[in-house]
Order: sequence, then structure tokens, then C-alpha cells
Amino acid sequence: MTTDKPAEKTTTHRPCVIEFGDACQRRMTLSTFREHVRGAWDLQRLHERPDGGRDVGVMQKMPNIPGMRIRISVDEREALLFDPLEDDPALLARVNASASAAGIRGGGWTFVPRSLRKLNEDQLKTLLLELRALIDESKAWEVEGRLPSPQAIDQLPGRQLFDPLANSSVQPRYVDEVDQWTRRLNSVHA
Repeated sequence: MTTDKPAEKTTTHRPCVIEFGDACQRRMTLSTFREHVRGAWDLQRLHERPDGGRDVGVMQKMPNIPGMRIRISVDEREALLFDPLEDDPALLARVNASASAAGIRGGGWTFVPRSLRKLNEDQLKTLLLELRALIDESKAWEVEGRLPSPQAIDQLPGRQLFDPLANSSVQPRYVDEVDQWTRRLNSVHA
């Protein structure tokens, strides 16, 4: 006699690619990795900056520059951080020529090398929640595919890390432990 087990429900998530960039066209920190990422640069958006686009004159010939991107594969628990400039040497040459003509010092621009990260369940959930917040704050956008919804992220295994790269016993490990941690600290100092 054989007993048939019900098939386990498996959810597959298509990989998605997120591009970084905001109205101020600055670099950002991807907190999950403590990694700086270059946001997209667009002359039209220069006017949206807090300084009112005072640099428009010198930057007139600068081409639009795509922001760094991250490819998330939920099912494989992988994140590939990459720079589109790596695959477009002609654009990189135009960027460097424009920067030189505008008198921007600091040497030539180069692309940021690709970085593949294998993630545990907690790191994946934390990264997905961080990327969802960046999209909601208009600091990133989906280029390919769709990031899972907040409800789908909640259903994934794992917990959101408080400080993803910390290895310390002097702070809570997970976001859902912060209140308990704070109450315990307050009771010691009461």
C-alpha cells in the first residue's frame, strides 16, 4: 500500500532587474550589502536637483548614463550587481570625452565590475524589502520582470535582518526583535 503525499506547493518567481536612480542623480548605498551604487544620470532631470540645475551649462554634452542594476533571482537566492557601462564601451567613451570637455577632474570613468552574491533566506528577504522601498520612494525602478509584491515577500521564508552585515551580540539581529531589545535595554537603565 502506498500513501500519496500531496505535492508541495512551489512558487516560482521570474528573475527581475532593478535600475537605481533618483531625481538628484546621486549614488546611493544598498544597505543590505553596504555597497555604493551609481544612480542613473539624465540631463533633463538635472533641473530637479536641489541646486536648481546650476551645472546644466557644463554638462550639456554629457550623454544619459544608465544607473547600476541588480538582477534578483528569488528561486536561486542570487543577486547580481552590475553596471550597464560594462556592456557599452562606446557610451563609456562618450561619457569620458564629455567629462573631460566639461573639465571634470578625477581621471576616466570606468564600469563597476559585476558582483554575484549568494543569499541566505534572511538576506534575500531583507534585500527584497529594501528594493521594494527604493521603488516605492522613486529611487529605483523595474527594468525587466517584476519584484515580488510586499505580500509575496512576506510569504517567503526568512526574516528581515536589522543590520544585514553585522555580526554582533550588542544589537538585535532581526527587525522584529527591535522592540523587545529596546524594552530590555530600557529596563536595565530604569
